[in-house]
Amino acid sequence: MRYFFRIFAVIFAIFLVPFTGIADIYNPKPYNGDFVLPMPDGAKMVFRPVFIGEGSQPYALKEFKVGDRSAGGFKEYPTDVVIGGSFIKNNSNGKSDWLYYIGKYEVTEAQYYSIMKPGRKNNSRKPVANISWFDAQEFINKYNMWLFDNSSDKLPKNENSAGFLRLPTEIEWEFAARGGSEVNAAHFDKKHPYTKRLMKHEWYNGPESSHGKVKKTGLLKPNKLKIHDILGNVSEMTNSFYRIEYYQGRMGGFVSRGGHYLTKKSKLRSSQREEIPLYKPMRGKIMPTTQSTLGFRVVIASQIYTSRKTLKTLESEWPDYVKSVRVTPAARPTQTNLPLASRTDVRIDDARQSLERLVAELNTLPNPPQGAMDQIGLLNASFQNIEATVKKAESDSAYAWTKIASETIYLIYSRDMKEIPRKRRALKASEGLGKTGLVDKIRKQIKQKEKNIEEAMASYGLAFTQLEKIRKASVDKSFVRYRDFLSRKGAPAQIRLLSLVKKHYADYRHNRRMNIDKWKTELENF
Repeated sequence: MRYFFRIFAVIFAIFLVPFTGIADIYNPKPYNGDFVLPMPDGAKMVFRPVFIGEGSQPYALKEFKVGDRSAGGFKEYPTDVVIGGSFIKNNSNGKSDWLYYIGKYEVTEAQYYSIMKPGRKNNSRKPVANISWFDAQEFINKYNMWLFDNSSDKLPKNENSAGFLRLPTEIEWEFAARGGSEVNAAHFDKKHPYTKRLMKHEWYNGPESSHGKVKKTGLLKPNKLKIHDILGNVSEMTNSFYRIEYYQGRMGGFVSRGGHYLTKKSKLRSSQREEIPLYKPMRGKIMPTTQSTLGFRVVIASQIYTSRKTLKTLESEWPDYVKSVRVTPAARPTQTNLPLASRTDVRIDDARQSLERLVAELNTLPNPPQGAMDQIGLLNASFQNIEATVKKAESDSAYAWTKIASETIYLIYSRDMKEIPRKRRALKASEGLGKTGLVDKIRKQIKQKEKNIEEAMASYGLAFTQLEKIRKASVDKSFVRYRDFLSRKGAPAQIRLLSLVKKHYADYRHNRRMNIDKWKTELENF
């Protein structure tokens, strides 16, 4: 009997372990590519690589847009920014690329107290909250010092320089939240990075989600980069101080990102940002700000100048770098944001003004040199030819991209989108007749057509990114020109769809984001 109970106890223990929820409280959902750092008391912290997708050149930068005007108004005005990496490693395609590491999960109570109160074991997987920005900085500093003293060999290296932990900038945070370089441009522009129901990925307010309570990390599905809970659950501190235009203007409190478990589903988005005061009145005195809905996750970064060799390389490549196109805030219509033809006009006007000043000076002379006056006349004629050439090129480009957008959406509408309802009716009939082989075949056909639509809609959206670079007047003329072409061709269906294309172009020009889901729905209901 005693032997029986021993066997029963062993079997019970085997079956009990998977259900205790503490088999690995620090990495409940392991994936290939996880980067793990140790912590005191046997704890650990897991990170995910965020590749930039621009190669390993010293000045490799990724240009992208932050913000979402349709959701956040002027506080989230779409703005062109750039991001770089801290370490070089081969990406999933085997190509050398810059990356930074971001916490796979929000920092949990167990991790926080392993640093702040070592020796007091805590197994909580809930994200730590009710701490201030200064508390988070203290945690990061103490953790860095512990790593340097105990596990410096485990830190990633930029050349021979070890990385270090810090809060992410809001630019790093949004790039990771949107899916980084792992998603296409249309998917990156979505309000959140998920194709299926949001409730499967993030905790927000409502009975189908958080029920108004914070949840353990890692319970739901991750985003494309295998990062968990980056939206919702708790909002996350960043290392950035709030500026209305992201990186210019006066600075305020620090920026928190992502929303939390009390945020409405409709408000949860990758661009969501909020200014949090560093201090606030509490119990009759000023105290560092804490909130029950505010936590953080960390990134691993590195210093830039790691050696004399690096310094010389950066110095030698600087002249070529500064000649390249530089981005400026889209919130400010500076000259570098203007369409090419407008920038050319500005430069030609500048040159003309210089020539006019030169002519004025020459005319003050008793006998202006005729040769100089002739050359000035030739230059003016050259400017006119340049203007005409640039405007012709712009007109042709606008027409080409208008045509690409229109023909793409017509193919989606007339081919795959109209076929799917027919296929679904055939699927239903086949299921009723019990034709298993035919059911599988039709399902594959529907799946392929849905994939075709998704890829084509992404191409459709990319056409608007090109049209936005062209002056609106030229684009408007291209729509008229293409409509005339369709009229001569005798294509009434395409003419009707052209009005929808023009509407979507106006939507993109206003919001500077591809709203693929909305456009697809409007096309389905057209």
